[in-house]
Amino acid sequence: MPLVKVNLLKGRSAEEKDSIAASIQAALVSTLGVPDEDRYQLFNEYDGESLRHTSGYLGLTYTDRLLIVGRRRVRPDHRDRPRQRLLR
Repeated sequence: MPLVKVNLLKGRSAEEKDSIAASIQAALVSTLGVPDEDRYQLFNEYDGESLRHTSGYLGLTYTDRLLIVGRRRVRPDHRDRPRQRLLR
């Protein structure tokens, strides 16, 4: 199960966050084969003082609409089983 964390400035509407969430889930389904019903997403909203970023880097320009998205797999798959046995 991938856990997705989306970091963004406060001020997005519920509809915008729904669209972001749906787009992220569609990408996980199409690229990683994650089942569509396997959805765990956390939206962390920050004020302007708490989320700071450069205005651009490597030829990209960033605005206050910047999203910082991270993904972590929290359900182990079959490749982790030998390691789990060692940890018991």
